[in-house]
Amino acid sequence: MITKACIHSAASQASKVARPARIVIVLLTTLLFVTTAPQACAAGVPKGGHKSAARSRNSAQKHKCATKNCSADGPMFGAALNMVCPGKVNPPQESTTCYYFIRVKSQVQVSAGDAGYFRFLIDGVPPTGSSASGADANGYVTWLDGDPDSDTIRWDSRSYVVAGVLENTSTNQKHAIDVNFGCTDTDGSGSCSVSSGLASLVVDVESEDWVSP
Repeated sequence: MITKACIHSAASQASKVARPARIVIVLLTTLLFVTTAPQACAAGVPKGGHKSAARSRNSAQKHKCATKNCSADGPMFGAALNMVCPGKVNPPQESTTCYYFIRVKSQVQVSAGDAGYFRFLIDGVPPTGSSASGADANGYVTWLDGDPDSDTIRWDSRSYVVAGVLENTSTNQKHAIDVNFGCTDTDGSGSCSVSSGLASLVVDVESEDWVSP
């Protein structure tokens, strides 16, 4: 990618030649400049990187609580998935922006009248911008709430994608991806329980490595 300033510079140099040949030479000079532009003119243009990782689980897990209006949750896939965001960090010239896409599929069941939810976290906090990309400001996605017959269904199937954006503070920094599942006693019965059966997790990260002048 060549900036407008770079192309303008090439055109300005070409404009100094004699008028009869100006148009042809301007075009040739600009084309030559685009194909041989010095690195300095590419400043501010991002380089990209991509990584992907996956986890799955084929045994059921359950969480429950037994007090009025209680909530219970825990990790869906055990320990956090540590994902590298590829890119250099060398302040103030180089910085890396990371775009995480977290995809979860799971069989689920929640007790009658209660809420079942997933919670998405990156480095222990809700993903930045998640309110516009699949989860609320606290990283929650409620997949069912207030169904009086939810406990009669052996397994429901749910799939969600949540995105988050953050900046690396070190080169090729690892970020911890967590997905929890849980329930809340929203009907005030004094308890709730939630189960997760077969489940899979896929995380993709795209990075932009910025170099400033």
